[in-house]
Amino acid sequence: MSLLFKYSVEMIWSLIGMFSLLTSLYHYKVNISNPPISRTIFLVAFAGHWSTWCLVRMFEGSLFLSAPSLSPLIKTATSEDEEYVIIRQNCKISPSLYQDINVRSQFNPKIVFSYQDVGRTSLNIKLNLYKEGSDEVYATNIRKLINVNMKTKKAVLNNPLYLEQAERINSVRSSYKWFVFPTEIPQDVFTMTIRSHYSDTDYLGHVNNCSYIRFCLDCCACAAQANFFVHFKADFCYPVLDVDIQYLGESFANETLEISIWQSTKDVCDVYCIIQRRKRVIVKTYLHFGSTRLDQSDCFISKL
Repeated sequence: MSLLFKYSVEMIWSLIGMFSLLTSLYHYKVNISNPPISRTIFLVAFAGHWSTWCLVRMFEGSLFLSAPSLSPLIKTATSEDEEYVIIRQNCKISPSLYQDINVRSQFNPKIVFSYQDVGRTSLNIKLNLYKEGSDEVYATNIRKLINVNMKTKKAVLNNPLYLEQAERINSVRSSYKWFVFPTEIPQDVFTMTIRSHYSDTDYLGHVNNCSYIRFCLDCCACAAQANFFVHFKADFCYPVLDVDIQYLGESFANETLEISIWQSTKDVCDVYCIIQRRKRVIVKTYLHFGSTRLDQSDCFISKL
């Protein structure tokens, strides 16, 4: 059985309008269709294309917008002290997103949300970005959430509804295989420090998970200008095709963070990044770039 929900939502990021939410509890999917796109929220960059961190933030925003219609699915049913916290995410971006979507194009996005697999304390959630009326997937975001008691800071059992349905969900979808980060950091790395701002934080006061993507890409741009990379030179105007992030700790506004990046010796389009707070690694990031600048070619497939 499906229910049609309509919300008029005002968002801080200038995303204002009417959202149509189609919820199917049996299939555990939600379609979010035709959200109005603000040029401000997406901070259109790199030859008029969406920035990667704002694309990921749109996925995050879709979950918040769908949460009211998913109750009690998204909200925990065991305690008000519990919160689902993101500990890992991957975003794969099709070259078509850069080819078809820019600041001048007419693009009505549709995001389809479903459960990938369910553990005792965690959930893997999958979000696909489509163009309204098309079956082509422009980007896929996988998020691993863990149910945490915010007072004890420890993982606790999932919502009973998740646990009851876990076997059925897991039987129809294979478990997601996460990227394995390198275990050793090479000596030749590019390092820079930044100061986190209040605009980087979320409603809990932590630096938002999407902000770390921006920090890493800013570091990539600085490294390119310093001639640190092979192939990537000067203005770092290359498409991101894959980003994988592991969150190991937290940071807050007005803190100094140290960002270190290095390039793979096997594929120049693979870049690794770690972010440290007080000498402790809090974020690990893998980035795969297209080999051709966005302002030079429509072909972004890379394996040099």
